[in-house]
Amino acid sequence: MPTDDARPAVLWANIETMSSLAPLPGITMWPLAGTNLMINFVRIEPGAEVPLHHHSHEQGGTVIEGTILMTIDGETRELRAGDVYIAPSQSIHGATAGPNGCLVVDIFSPPREDYRIPSS
Repeated sequence: MPTDDARPAVLWANIETMSSLAPLPGITMWPLAGTNLMINFVRIEPGAEVPLHHHSHEQGGTVIEGTILMTIDGETRELRAGDVYIAPSQSIHGATAGPNGCLVVDIFSPPREDYRIPSS
C-alpha cells in the first residue's frame, strides 16, 4: 500500500476562480489536471471554431449549455446540453459553436501537457 507521500495531491477548484487560457480566437479554457486525466471547461463564442485535428489523447465531453456542431471521423452532429461524446485517440475531430455559443466540459486521458496551466 502506498504511503501518503506517494499519493497525488487532492485538487479542488471552481471555474469562477481558475486560471484560463485562450488557445484560439473565441475560445477560453479552464483546465485542471490530475495524474491520469484532465478536466477542461471550454467556452466557445458564437460561431467560433476548433479546427479539425487529432491527438494521442482519448477525449470525452458533454455540453453544459448552448449548442455545438461536433465532427468526429467525418460524422457531424449538433449537440445540446446533456449530450455526450467520446473521440478515440487519433480520431480526426473539430467543432463549431452554435449561434449562442456554448460551454462544454472535455475530459482527456492522459492529460494534455499543452493545456496545463502552471500552479501559482
